[in-house]
Amino acid sequence: MKKIIIIGLLMLVLIIQLVAAEVCVVAYYDSAEADSECFDIDEDKNGYELIEETNWDLLWSPVSAFGHMICRINDEGTDVSGQYCEYTGDFWNLVLNRDGEWIHLPIGLDAPGGCWNYDMNSWSGHYCTKDGDVLGLAFGAAGAEPEMFKVNVSKIYIDGEKQRDSKTKGGKIVDVFPESKIKVKIELENLYKHSTDIDIKDILIEGTIEEIEDGDDIDEELSEFDLEADKKTTKDLEFLIPLEVEAKDRLLKIEISAEDDAGIRYEQEFTFDMEVEKEDHKLEVIDAELNKEAYKCGENALLHFSLLNIGAKDEDVRLNIVNEELELNIVESFELSNDVYDESSSYENRFNIRFPDDSEIKSYPITITASYDEEETKTVDLIIDGCDGQVAVISVNEDVTGVQTGDIPDDNSPSGIVESEVIGEDTTVMEVTITNNLPLILTGVLIVIIMIIVALGIGFFIVRK
Repeated sequence: MKKIIIIGLLMLVLIIQLVAAEVCVVAYYDSAEADSECFDIDEDKNGYELIEETNWDLLWSPVSAFGHMICRINDEGTDVSGQYCEYTGDFWNLVLNRDGEWIHLPIGLDAPGGCWNYDMNSWSGHYCTKDGDVLGLAFGAAGAEPEMFKVNVSKIYIDGEKQRDSKTKGGKIVDVFPESKIKVKIELENLYKHSTDIDIKDILIEGTIEEIEDGDDIDEELSEFDLEADKKTTKDLEFLIPLEVEAKDRLLKIEISAEDDAGIRYEQEFTFDMEVEKEDHKLEVIDAELNKEAYKCGENALLHFSLLNIGAKDEDVRLNIVNEELELNIVESFELSNDVYDESSSYENRFNIRFPDDSEIKSYPITITASYDEEETKTVDLIIDGCDGQVAVISVNEDVTGVQTGDIPDDNSPSGIVESEVIGEDTTVMEVTITNNLPLILTGVLIVIIMIIVALGIGFFIVRK
């Protein structure tokens, strides 16, 4: 008998499990806070009975032809007036999540007429639970929907300077110039209570500045991430304004998309009118660079220089490249257009710089000055780290074919092989430094030879004896 009872109880539990449905109910308040609870209940339970199982403090209207209406949840909402809520324009609106989209249900949570027909979108009857449903309750006019994922653009920085709050709420962004760095701070919050364990998943943040780079968009995005229930975070989306840009307004658009564990999809967009400005007179040095880090005396240096007009006005430019010690004084004059997309807005040249063979070993600062209505200055260091004095060059083949001798160095010069380089299949050029210690070296060699001869003689004498 006990076995039969146990088997019967197990079958009953199994039957209950088969007909049970997991349903979550979310109440979203004007204060942007939210309550949520999830239940395992029988399918086809009407909405009134379902919401009655929550721990919320509820105020219902009396039963009418439209069924019950929720007038207040946890002190938010209205009082009852007659058979309805006090302000008929504002009440707790019921919506149902289906395939990630909110569907608006009939007025009344237990109106007569049986269960609402989901597939036929029939407006007769009341809501009946189905497994996996998420019910949303939002206080406000008909059509209000609960948002369990709160997103806000909180701050915008231009070159490290915070824009005023009035400019971060869908308004105009100003003080943007060529090469400005824009940082958009985005606050995100999962409004589900921790007990629900409902995460916001696959959050994607994308930003676009439209038609800013010679007619093309600039697109930036952050890697997808998740946000646990009852958690908040802040993300930064950054843009760099091109150097070559026209002065006019552009649209900055921020798009956020996500989906939560209950299957609700979220899409939100923020747009800003971004005013790109230019200074009246502004030249930008794009490149000022020598072709080598250091040089030997007698070599030529090649200086590459380029300049771009990023201002609002055309410019007459005078270019000076100067170093008195190297007797360098280059002067150029030219015009630059204010049309950044035209070749006439830029200047580019290469200057061959020759310096004397007897130049001092040190660094020579070359000053480059572009004078116009303003002035742009750039300094490039030309380094000389070696010169030809006190050097002999020996050409070596199978036999010695010739010797070229340079100046004899002073007593403080180092000795030894300086450099060796193969310049042909059979010829090697070696540079050898000769010092004033040559007689001493030869004397030492002679002594060694004499000692070897004496040692050989003594050995020969001993052997003969």
